Amino acid sequence: MSTRLSAGRVPAIYKFIEAHQSQHSVEMMCRLLEVNGRLLLRG
Repeated sequence: MSTRLSAGRVPAIYKFIEAHQSQHSVEMMCRLLEVNGRLLLRG
């Protein structure tokens, strides 16, 4: 599966992780969503 993120998917994933970071680790969510956490931390 490709690990490239479409421009439209990044904001949605970021919001999801931000909303759930008190319940789950960011690393675990990134692994389950198949994203590289470093891409989301750029800004």
